[in-house]
Amino acid sequence: CFQRRNSECQRFASMALGNMSSNVKSHSELMENNILGLMKNEFLAFLDPKQCSDHETVRYCLLIISNMAVAKQSHSFMVDFYDILMDFTRDRDAKCRQYAIQALGNLCADPLQVKSLIDAKCSN
Repeated sequence: CFQRRNSECQRFASMALGNMSSNVKSHSELMENNILGLMKNEFLAFLDPKQCSDHETVRYCLLIISNMAVAKQSHSFMVDFYDILMDFTRDRDAKCRQYAIQALGNLCADPLQVKSLIDAKCSN
């Protein structure tokens, strides 16, 4: 569904994945199926003014990242999202800002991630 640009299908798929990601036991399966890569592609499409992207889909994708940032097993994969999450902390949509800040907060529960965030100059 995320491979095609059908916004309604993407929205419902991201909503279902958001619900699934709220269970830490499903995180390894989500990572095995490259959910983080799909989320990154969706974020980059949304942040590109030349691309068409659904705002609600992006909200759910940010929720997925926020949920997955709870589990230490996914932290090493989250490095690719630091700059993207920082971009979304300044988004015009309150839910996007909230989920991005929540994801960064979840990552900061791990002292190694705090150091990585500081090293990546995302601390401002």
